[in-house]
Amino acid sequence: SILTRGFGGGDGGGEDDGGDDNGGAVGRIGAAGNRLVALDAAAGGGTTLITRGTVEGGLAAIDAVTESGQAFNLTNEGTIRNRSGASADLAIQAVGGPVDILNNGTLLGTIRLDAGIVAPELEPEPEPEPEPEPEPEEPQRELRVAARDAFVIAEVPDIEASHRFTNAGVWNSIGGVNVFGGVDDVLINVAGGRLIGGTSAAAAETTSYSGLETLTNRGTITMVDGGIGDIVQTSGDASFAAGSVLAVDAGGSGSDRFVAGGVTTIEAGARLQVSNPQPAVLGTRYTVLESAGGVTGSFTFADQLLSNFLGYRQGRTDTTIFIELAKLRAFAAAGATPNQIAVGTALDAQAVTDPLAAAVLLLPTDAAAQAAFDGLSGEIHPSLRTAMIEDSRLPRNAVLERLDARTGGAMWGQMFGNWGDSDGANGTADLDRETIGGVLGADFAVGESAMIGVAGSYLETDVDIRARSSSAKLKSWHVLGYAGVEFGGAALKVGGGYASASIDTDRSVAFPGIGQRLVASYDGSVLHGFADLGYRLPLGGGHVEPFAQIVAIRVATDAFTETGGSAAVAGAKTDENATLSTLGARFSTATSGAFSVGGTVGWQHGFGDLTPATTMRFATGPGFVVIGTPRSRDAGVATIDGRLRLSDAAQITVSYDGVIGSAGQDHSIKAGLRIAF
Repeated sequence: SILTRGFGGGDGGGEDDGGDDNGGAVGRIGAAGNRLVALDAAAGGGTTLITRGTVEGGLAAIDAVTESGQAFNLTNEGTIRNRSGASADLAIQAVGGPVDILNNGTLLGTIRLDAGIVAPELEPEPEPEPEPEPEPEEPQRELRVAARDAFVIAEVPDIEASHRFTNAGVWNSIGGVNVFGGVDDVLINVAGGRLIGGTSAAAAETTSYSGLETLTNRGTITMVDGGIGDIVQTSGDASFAAGSVLAVDAGGSGSDRFVAGGVTTIEAGARLQVSNPQPAVLGTRYTVLESAGGVTGSFTFADQLLSNFLGYRQGRTDTTIFIELAKLRAFAAAGATPNQIAVGTALDAQAVTDPLAAAVLLLPTDAAAQAAFDGLSGEIHPSLRTAMIEDSRLPRNAVLERLDARTGGAMWGQMFGNWGDSDGANGTADLDRETIGGVLGADFAVGESAMIGVAGSYLETDVDIRARSSSAKLKSWHVLGYAGVEFGGAALKVGGGYASASIDTDRSVAFPGIGQRLVASYDGSVLHGFADLGYRLPLGGGHVEPFAQIVAIRVATDAFTETGGSAAVAGAKTDENATLSTLGARFSTATSGAFSVGGTVGWQHGFGDLTPATTMRFATGPGFVVIGTPRSRDAGVATIDGRLRLSDAAQITVSYDGVIGSAGQDHSIKAGLRIAF
């Protein structure tokens, strides 16, 4: 214990630097110094004690009693702690006058200023050896050992004082109550200082500063220990200076908190740091600061992303500062293509608790989000209309080949197999198609220069968009009517057709939190017409026929609704128009023999918008437009066929029909039979 009296002079029980200019005493206790020391201070001076190394004690490491309202100044350059080593136990007690403590080292335990404690009963001590009578001293030099040993404070005058604690080191008083009994007490945690409020993840710990009028933080107050529920509380006002830090844990069902009984002022540049030892709950507000007298200002806290979209943001009320787990970034911001942006925008309109939005919230990167948006888009649905337009070429070209004979009155048929692909563009994926089918027709001569006929066709197409884990089966039944007429060397060919289609789609959507197989069945239709004008020029027993052709196509798909999970989309009924022109030439060798060869070469051009689009929506949220795989703007077309005449009435044909365009290609192998009557 330390007992100081204001009667002048003094010496320390450790290393003593002697009195100061005011008659005060400066005592230094090293690591090997005694815990118990008595110092006398001159009137008006007070006592300054500097500790280095480790100072510890059973009831308190330092217990200072000053008389006559003398000041007690303590500077810690080492470690001060209770012998128990517990942060909740008393480390420093000082009573009697104003106390000024500067901690430059480590303080483990609580402090009690202007508050007494009751000493434990002491073990009996052996009788000391008799000592010679000391020389008489002046009464003011008497050392009050009895008061010191028994921690008696009743003799201390009732003097109002204010205390100051400056922390430039580390102070851990977790689990205890620090008592400030002065009139206007101040705790300053300077830059570099650390007030510790949490060390055990397994326990919710509380650190209290009772009776403290002002707490100023310029350093760090930290409760980060891997657990939630720690509290640092002060009874008075608090302030956080620029550059200071409040560090807390938050997550699960709660958070660490700083609690002030007065007003809290947060200067610009004061920082809040949040660690997440437990999974955060979406939509939960985690209060990190409470101030009964109100809060002025906010912490510097950059939105803290836990995923690509989800994270913590700071908020406040009149008396609290909180962080909340919320969506910090729009889904659409991660999109890079029209479909990704459209899907992201639709998801942005959903509640964050919706299964789709909740899953997307947790995606870690833009790339992961883009892959999810592509899978969610349902891109195969508009792309099917591209496939339907391309497939309509097969029965139409079969009819045109029949009209090329310019003689009516026959039954004819053709079987074909086609494989094709359409290149993705503007973020859409490649579309692969495989088609098998056939056509049967019959026509009649009208006079000597005209013919009319009808034909029916069935096509079955497998559509695959591998990059979107999507496929479809497309079955269509076609009816066509056609006519041809000759004017000398010129020939006009016209026709039209209608097809009814059944569509079955199957796609998979898979990303963290979502794994679903989605299916849909719906109908569609194709309406198309064509006109072809050519002029035949004899050439070497055969002929060449330059021609111009125009084709108009209208494709429609009915509304549909997928089933299979929360990622299912519903699509609106949609029409698609296409106009194609072809300029080219047909040729044929002489047909007088049993075998002949013919073919076509040309250039095809597509007009208007070549990209299909469908308006779709999820179970919740607004509609969004998804585009599909486009068609080629320009393409080269070619056919080559070999014809074998079996008799005057029968002929078989084997041919190739191809289209190679700017956005895809198609290749067909066909076999046909014609029987004239």
